[in-house]
Amino acid sequence: MSAVEGKQTPGKRVDIIRTVQTPLGFFTLVVLVVEVVLGSVAVLSAGSDRTLLILGMLALIFLLVILVACLAVFRPEALGGTRPGSQAAEASERKTYARSAGGVTSSWNTEMQDDEIREQLQHLVEKADREPSNSQPCTEAGLVYRDRVGDYGLAVWWFIESILRTPAESYPYDRIAEIFERLEDYRQAIQWYSRSAKADPNNCWPCDRIGILYKDRLGDCDAAITWFNESIRRKPRGSSIPYDRIAEIHRDQHEDPDGAIEWFTKSAEADRGNHFPCDELGRLYRDAKQDAERAVEWFQESIRRKPGRSYPYDRIAEIYRDDYRDIPEAIRWFEKSVEAEPNNPYPKEQLKELRGQAR
Repeated sequence: MSAVEGKQTPGKRVDIIRTVQTPLGFFTLVVLVVEVVLGSVAVLSAGSDRTLLILGMLALIFLLVILVACLAVFRPEALGGTRPGSQAAEASERKTYARSAGGVTSSWNTEMQDDEIREQLQHLVEKADREPSNSQPCTEAGLVYRDRVGDYGLAVWWFIESILRTPAESYPYDRIAEIFERLEDYRQAIQWYSRSAKADPNNCWPCDRIGILYKDRLGDCDAAITWFNESIRRKPRGSSIPYDRIAEIHRDQHEDPDGAIEWFTKSAEADRGNHFPCDELGRLYRDAKQDAERAVEWFQESIRRKPGRSYPYDRIAEIYRDDYRDIPEAIRWFEKSVEAEPNNPYPKEQLKELRGQAR
């Protein structure tokens, strides 16, 4: 066997599998299996039993002929080794989405003047042709068209080809969604993120993206909360994103500081390495609840999680200066802020003013 023939074998196997998956292919396979079984039994039989077996074999062949005739009239696409209606549907879908995403192609991108990019794409296209069940070259081609060529229409085309080859892989769905985000077509982006979430029920990332788009772009807080809760259901620990976004909705849209505190607290528990919810809790306890003691506790927790920032030191210093009227303690915390971020002018200005008051 030559090297070329060896490379073609996987493609032939895929073609056989695809043919068997069609209604005609599957029925033909079943008939052949039954014919072999009946023929084997007929050879070992005699008399009337053999006659009945032979008649049964002839009846199956006749039924197969009738089926082929009916398919030729009513479902001719099944005779060509394709799933009924799939080619037309797939082609229509590709054209629709590629057309809606293809309005940003520049003349430079169209001419493909970069030899390196042209060679890379040629290699990926050839690999995709050789390996019709492999989605990786299709995904890589989509990324090249999107990020290096800037042709979003062809990028979508190749990502859809990747999806057709591996429908359960969420990655190409997400990349198409990102394209529509760039085009500011947020509802289309949400549609593709939704497909991604359906393709991989354990992946929380598309749920987060849908929630963020509903919250920040479409102003639908109820839909946003629904998707953030779905993200939490899929991954309750390790990510604070959905908790933080729900907390922000309670704080900003609902003007509900208690609800915001509840969700920022959940966020701090879900991701114990994240300082952001601690800063927000410190602010809420000081400004909305006038609870300076709890505010200091949360700012100190923020420092423990990420010490090299002046922000929590400054907020604690302000609490001692404004709420407790404790100037020496305020000076001490502003000094710590300077140590944390020496280039930040704010704590230096405050120290100069406070030291002048102390004299």
